[in-house]
Amino acid sequence: MSNRDLRPSGDLLTLDVDDDGDSVVIRASGELEISTTATLDRELQKALDGKASTVTLDLSDLSFVDSTGLRLLINAASHARANGTRLRMRDGSQAVKRALEVTGLDRSLPFID
Repeated sequence: MSNRDLRPSGDLLTLDVDDDGDSVVIRASGELEISTTATLDRELQKALDGKASTVTLDLSDLSFVDSTGLRLLINAASHARANGTRLRMRDGSQAVKRALEVTGLDRSLPFID
């Protein structure tokens, strides 16, 4: 099992990655915005292109998401569908939930309870 803790962009976003081979869990905390999306995108792409059959993106500790972060979630879901990887997402704070609801993404992205 691999566990990495990544703190890019002045600690605005922290990623904790657990990889047991068959599944990968990426826990994001902080803010997902224009200066932090590249780091999450790299980790998601690595997980989705790897050998794991299931990738879980846990946003429960995310306090903020902007339009670039929302676009990243849409692209990750599309990439997962295209390569046959099962992607699941767990939503975040009330602010994040509100952004997902306003955009309708709460109904189109693969969220779990």
